[in-house]
Amino acid sequence: MAIVVEGEKQKSPITTVVVVIIVLIIVAFGSYYLFFSPAPAIQNIVVPADLQSIDQTSKIDISVVQSLASSTAYTNLKVLVPPQQVNGYGRSDPFQPY
Repeated sequence: MAIVVEGEKQKSPITTVVVVIIVLIIVAFGSYYLFFSPAPAIQNIVVPADLQSIDQTSKIDISVVQSLASSTAYTNLKVLVPPQQVNGYGRSDPFQPY
């Protein structure tokens, strides 16, 4: 009994060329739309009423804030929460072997 082993069929060079051309076209279109196409502009921006007051807030003069910081009401405020204590956790050199 004879064992017949067939080799793989070779693809024609035309098929390989067509596949390479299709891949190059896809890469070209993808890179164009990713890097070179103009970005779509946002049309008709509607600002909510809550955000319109931010424009007025951003125009506050800084000298008003500085005068508030130097007022007697601000300077008479007391700190009711004590500052946190920093505890010495861990070793002074964490890379030192045990």
